[in-house]
Amino acid sequence: MGLSLLGSAAVFGYEKYLESVRDKKSVELQTAQEQISEDTVHGFIRTRDRFSAAKQILDNHISFSRYLDILEANTLQNVRFASLSFDINADGTALLSMSGVARSFNALAAESKIFTNMKDLKRAIFSGITVSAKDNSVAFTFTANVEPELLQTDITRVVPADTTVSTTTGATTTPAINIGTPATTTPQKPATTTP
Repeated sequence: MGLSLLGSAAVFGYEKYLESVRDKKSVELQTAQEQISEDTVHGFIRTRDRFSAAKQILDNHISFSRYLDILEANTLQNVRFASLSFDINADGTALLSMSGVARSFNALAAESKIFTNMKDLKRAIFSGITVSAKDNSVAFTFTANVEPELLQTDITRVVPADTTVSTTTGATTTPAINIGTPATTTPQKPATTTP
């Protein structure tokens, strides 16, 4: 019985302690609320709204720099583009139109293979193909639908084509950059001199 009386007294004392802590924290909260003015709260709300609006603008911002990096990485040395235009559709996709010149028909075929394998380009079509009688260069027009992910600013991946194409004719086509194979170097021996 003495033990249960002692336990009851401990529970009663702990309850009073918790009530005093609660009352103290309630007074501290009331004091803190009184120190914050309504203008400060409205200022924080306006700042939050501005950050939200800025985030929405940035999330919907269209950036062509990633596409241009990928275009550079996937354009063969024997192919050049003379014009480029984008038409943005309501669904976020873009219709890409470019005109260019390839040194040979084989170079154009190799470029076509690379662009066809790019997952961010859909319905890639080379058209308006004309061969110059003067130097056998091939003028062309290229159109494709560009996936919206490629035009968003928050994705930083660049996916170069993993294709190297060469032909057996007089003209060879190779990527503008070495894609898919690491560069290898041979160590150089230091120069030695004898007295």
